[in-house]
Amino acid sequence: MDNFEGLFLEESFESENLKEVTDLVTVKKREIWNVSNAVNWQPKKWTAITFEGLLENLHTVVDEMTKRIKPKWFLNISTAKYNYVVFHNKVFKYLKGDKETLKEAQQYALDIGVPQSQIGWESDGLV
Repeated sequence: MDNFEGLFLEESFESENLKEVTDLVTVKKREIWNVSNAVNWQPKKWTAITFEGLLENLHTVVDEMTKRIKPKWFLNISTAKYNYVVFHNKVFKYLKGDKETLKEAQQYALDIGVPQSQIGWESDGLV
């Protein structure tokens, strides 16, 4: 795979940062999710954005997204070999199948206030 792919929620970025984020990638799909596990500081409808980009641009995309994503939110990116979980100012990169780093990322999510019901991403795929 010469590309990376990922998923983020529009609501995880301030509106003034959204265009800058979407300009970094190719948006493949946009869909509205009615969310049953949203907590009081989250909207009940989320706009899920599935995206892709060239592998050569991956580090720039990750660097920019980690600066711009809101605290308590995360996004997922994957390549053929690695998964990335991107938080505000923190990124977990791990080989697919690396359950130890996956658990570290999940624990970090809990530590910063991501609800338990929202951290069930898999080690070999997207949310």
